[in-house]
Parts: sequence; C-alpha cells; structure tokens
Amino acid sequence: MQKRMLTGKKVKLTPEERDEKIAKKLKERNEHEKANLGKYKLIYPCEDQEMMATYEKLLDASAENWEDFTTGKRRKNNQVLG
Repeated sequence: MQKRMLTGKKVKLTPEERDEKIAKKLKERNEHEKANLGKYKLIYPCEDQEMMATYEKLLDASAENWEDFTTGKRRKNNQVLG
C-alpha cells in the first residue's frame, strides 16, 4: 500500500534548496565551458559589469517578448485596439 502511495510523487524542493541546486548547476556549466573553449572566447558570463548589465537587459526583454508571443497577450491587445 505504501509503495502505491509513493509511486509517481515528486518531492518538492524548498526555495533555498532550489536556488542552491540552480547555483550548483550554473557553476558546473561554467566550469565545463571554460574547460572546453578551444579557440573560442567566452563572452557570457563576463567579468565586465557594464556588459553584464547589457546582457541582463537583453535577456529580460527577450523573456518578456517570449511571454507575450506564447501567451497571446499582444495579439489580444491588438485585436481590442485594432
């Protein structure tokens, strides 16, 4: 009975555990990328804070555009206005 109750249930992580897991995976990814650059130059994430701010703005704008595109908010607003 207990086996049936626990089958398929996922354990939810606390926000702190989730943030730690994300940070760990990002660190692993960055270490892997640095180790496997070859002839290429790593441009993101970079040490220059001004450039990182520019990248963050671009990422935020792209996420917002993706949300508008996938949820259809823009299309609904244009239909009401147009």
